[in-house]
Amino acid sequence: MSAGCTHVVVQSNNAAMFSTDMQVEMPAGDDAVEKEPAPPVVSFSQLYQFTSALEKLFLFIGMLCALGCGAALPTLLIAFGDAFDQLGVAETLPEESVMGTEMTKMLLTFVWIGVGIGTGKFVYISCVDYVCSSQMLKYKTSFF
Repeated sequence: MSAGCTHVVVQSNNAAMFSTDMQVEMPAGDDAVEKEPAPPVVSFSQLYQFTSALEKLFLFIGMLCALGCGAALPTLLIAFGDAFDQLGVAETLPEESVMGTEMTKMLLTFVWIGVGIGTGKFVYISCVDYVCSSQMLKYKTSFF
């Protein structure tokens, strides 16, 4: 038995077959629990201490592309809403119709938004992946 711990014995008898004796050691108080020291705080600039100016530019371009892709999704929802409104008007009012040029315009809006999102995601992932690979190589050569 170790010092500073309370010794507890639990005995249990099952009606038919067996009896169990179990010993459990529990800390005597809060002072017995050792707290680990807090890890050192690292500033934001220290996280990117190995980045070059080109890599910081790539991170900035990637951030702008990610923001653009995020802003394009609500734009796509607005475009879908306009398309449904046009189709709803054509369906409910017999004298109104959606002309082929309007449908082509709505379709091209969807296509261009999709192309923009795809291109933005490609640039974002390419930039961030390049910087990540470069940083990992620099960390490994510095510390290992």
